[in-house]
Amino acid sequence: MIGESAFNTLSMADPFAGSIGGLIPGSNSRLDQLNMTQQQMQDDGVWVITSSFTIFTMTSGFGLLESGRVSSKDEVNIMVKNVIDVIFGGLSYWMFGFGMTFGDSYPNPFIGIGKFFFDPDEKFGYVQGWNYANFIFQMSFATTTSTIVSAGMAERIRLKAYIVISFMLSVVHSIPAHWVWSDQGFFYRLGVIDSAGCSVVHLVGGISGLVATLYLKPRQNRFGDKGQQQLSNPTNAVLGTFMLWWGWLAFNTGSTYGVSKFKWRLAARSAVATLLSSAGGGMTIVLFSFLPQFTDRKIKVPSRSHLSSPIIVLEMQYNVAGRHAHRWSSGLSCINNWSVLFPNLPLIFVG
Repeated sequence: MIGESAFNTLSMADPFAGSIGGLIPGSNSRLDQLNMTQQQMQDDGVWVITSSFTIFTMTSGFGLLESGRVSSKDEVNIMVKNVIDVIFGGLSYWMFGFGMTFGDSYPNPFIGIGKFFFDPDEKFGYVQGWNYANFIFQMSFATTTSTIVSAGMAERIRLKAYIVISFMLSVVHSIPAHWVWSDQGFFYRLGVIDSAGCSVVHLVGGISGLVATLYLKPRQNRFGDKGQQQLSNPTNAVLGTFMLWWGWLAFNTGSTYGVSKFKWRLAARSAVATLLSSAGGGMTIVLFSFLPQFTDRKIKVPSRSHLSSPIIVLEMQYNVAGRHAHRWSSGLSCINNWSVLFPNLPLIFVG
């Protein structure tokens, strides 16, 4: 076992030690350096697998949130698209995505090559198990990128076209993932830390959704003076928000990549910050809803359902904070509860 002082010394030498880079997904290059025991790898693997299962429930949350906020005629369509994200996005990631992110047959800073059609065959069983755990965790991130885009194209794209887009988005996600998360990536070598997908998942998904929205144009009869923004099912939208809330806890705490060697402290800190950031978003939008320039009635039912937007936006903002939570272990920086409870107010209106 490694003591706390030794762990802190190792963390100062390597900011990734004991966190996402402690053992790079698909590799055992740092196994000897960290001197992890089989029991520690097993504990960390169970933590990562459990977090992955919880993250996949976010697909249900996205489906309920999106279907609740579109017209009733498109509810089933948007739910099916979220299923497509897992089916075809997951298949694409298994075929090409993981290899394009962590493939090391021809090391280069721009794209991974190798490990396509993921099927590890390491000599040591526990290393193979760790790689499987990391694959399912990374695949949950990749499919989440697709679900972000599906909302940006709601009510404006046919199912067949979306199948192609969902398949390709996992590939698109994998290239910047290589830049940031692979030990060969050029952002990684510059010292960039993205512990929970702030750039690789949310920035890539957000930009892809923006491009799709600009191409497809706004939904008809939705915006403008004559537009109607009544939700088809506010209950589903709020229920979806709760499921995403639960999923984001796994998203952020699972990104510690384990609980051994004091990583459980980072997970606990991450969980508190995630809850406080979403609480801050909900609190802020409730306060703004009382201002006459924002609404003519105090928190009517439709505006309550819009609480989902700031909560989700600020949870995504926490992924930025998550980078500093990992640096906290090496004494480089610190994020406290006040800084996530009262974030930058302009982000409230992104949703």
